[in-house]
Amino acid sequence: MNYLKKIRIVVRERGWKELFIRSWNHLKRKILTCGDLMFDIRYGVNTCGEKSILDLDIDDSLKSSSSNYEPSPVKVIRTMLEMLSINHPEFTFIDFGSGKGRVLLLASEYSYKKTIGVELSPSLHKTTQDNIRRWKSPSQRCFDIESQNMNAIEFELPVEPLVLFFFTPFWGPVFAKIVNKIRIHLRNNKLPIYILYYGRKQENIDKIRELNLDYERINLKYTFSATGKFEAHLFFSSV
Repeated sequence: MNYLKKIRIVVRERGWKELFIRSWNHLKRKILTCGDLMFDIRYGVNTCGEKSILDLDIDDSLKSSSSNYEPSPVKVIRTMLEMLSINHPEFTFIDFGSGKGRVLLLASEYSYKKTIGVELSPSLHKTTQDNIRRWKSPSQRCFDIESQNMNAIEFELPVEPLVLFFFTPFWGPVFAKIVNKIRIHLRNNKLPIYILYYGRKQENIDKIRELNLDYERINLKYTFSATGKFEAHLFFSSV
């Protein structure tokens, strides 16, 4: 369906106001995507581009509960990371579904003890490793950056204070198992955990709420990713 035909359908069924709203939102997404491209150009890395889950090199049995690859917007990540009033050297930062590693690179601009990405796709994992080698930011404070190519449910949470990041990488039983690991970690270790969640998958947000953590909604000036409008959440147990 071409754009002109889409415009006619929207105007006929929803009116000119809806067309304006959709056009404005589309323009904002394009502007944000352009900013992310400039990030790649500036630092000589490759973190842009979306990819359908159908085209990712992961087991077919896992595709129904996994999301398409889409990098988290740079402006959104920076806003979310700035929300954390913590002593960074005490914490390890973990990004579940780390894709090409953009979140890891930006997290390394804080003095975390370590930043770890957990990515199921071998090709995305390889790109992350390349990006880690290329990353040269004058703002970098954490130099221990690692990408692990594995199923997230097999990843064992380190016994130390943690910051966990999710951009809706998966849902259903997989996400439930991760949340259960967090529950056990909280119960057994009495260590602080901060969970940054970006997305709009309500079942995932509800699952995190079951942990009975403190909560704060993150107000984003830029709420769009390349493909849609999402929300940012902070859950935490400072202990």
